[in-house]
Amino acid sequence: MKYISNDKLKEFIIGAVYFKETDDGLIPYRFTEEKLLSTRRDLRREIRHYGASGIKIDFISDTEKLYFKYTAFTEFSCKTENYDFYF
Repeated sequence: MKYISNDKLKEFIIGAVYFKETDDGLIPYRFTEEKLLSTRRDLRREIRHYGASGIKIDFISDTEKLYFKYTAFTEFSCKTENYDFYF
């Protein structure tokens, strides 16, 4: 199995303005670190700001198999989370 680096992955992510690298991988955010920190005291705003709405991974591949690992936060502003895959 071939993996791509976090730096290369950033090139395929659209809609994120700030990235955080962890031992588990890359976390894309749609707001700057400064904006995220400003919402820390308001849980309603914090949950929405940390969401991945509008962030997408856009690429073309001719590979036969593709693997994704995704870990979500434990709190959401909605009761459901949806993901769209277009092949």
